[in-house]
Amino acid sequence: MKPSLFLFLLLIFSHSLSAQDTGYLKFEFNADSAYLLSNNDFSNIQVIYPGDSVLFKSGIQNIELSVPFDRPYRIFTSVQAGITKVLSYTFSETPALSFEILSGNPAARIYYDSNVMVLTDYDLEIYYKGQYFGTGIARLDLPPGKQTIQIYNPEIGERNINLNVNSRLQIKHFYYRPDKKIIRKLAYFPGFSQLYKKQYVKGFAFIFGVVGVSSFILHNDSQRKNDILKFEAENNIYKNLSMYPWLNNSQEIIDAGNQAESTLHRIEKRRRHRYIAIGTLVALYAANIFDGVHSVPKHGFSERKKLEFYLSGGQMMSELSAVLKVNLN
Repeated sequence: MKPSLFLFLLLIFSHSLSAQDTGYLKFEFNADSAYLLSNNDFSNIQVIYPGDSVLFKSGIQNIELSVPFDRPYRIFTSVQAGITKVLSYTFSETPALSFEILSGNPAARIYYDSNVMVLTDYDLEIYYKGQYFGTGIARLDLPPGKQTIQIYNPEIGERNINLNVNSRLQIKHFYYRPDKKIIRKLAYFPGFSQLYKKQYVKGFAFIFGVVGVSSFILHNDSQRKNDILKFEAENNIYKNLSMYPWLNNSQEIIDAGNQAESTLHRIEKRRRHRYIAIGTLVALYAANIFDGVHSVPKHGFSERKKLEFYLSGGQMMSELSAVLKVNLN
């Protein structure tokens, strides 16, 4: 047999064996096109169109179908040799920009040509390996693995941020300045808003003040209850002695009455202290809320905006960010 004929027959035989071990997945969806990621192999992402059939090896396949502005369609499905299986999915007809939709989305990763998106305060400069590439926001295409970026501002200095980069798009938030919404929520907890704004002296002063006054009220109430029980016992002794004065020493009766009266005065004193402490606690808590909401932190507040502000226009993106391309090879 000639070598060329032998190779031809071998090729036909191997193709036949291969065909017996493969099947097709046919994709039906309502977008113009979509990105197909199989088994998390980002080196082999395919652009497919409605009605396309893709050849797979038989067995369980991890399929992810995605468009840039909707949640990906993820499914584990079985592929049978020689059989075409249809997968249908309907994407949202209204495009949406949100951290949840873009994060980990293969189509968004390709659309923005980035696997890391960094959002920080509006005047913080972002660096990677000493190279400046954005202020406030930046998109990066970094090699997988542990990477370190820096954010810098003359007021706060330089901060290193460690990232664990992979092939999927990650959106990272690194805000140095306090957020007003968080401040308002924390203001209801004594000292928490101040600590969040790095106003440590005031924060601990409010915490210890509220805890101290509250502890005093609890201790005072406990002592007042004991005094009430003591007064009731002393008053009963005085009444019993007074019922039969001819049988008891008059000085003993007077001493019993004085002791009961003294305990009663102490009860009234503790009652007044309780009202004063409660008023102090209310005033301290109100001052904590007012200061927590209205006092301005040293470097001001963070002006956080929705993702649409940064990504809804090419001009805005070009003004607010630069893209650093790192050779993955």
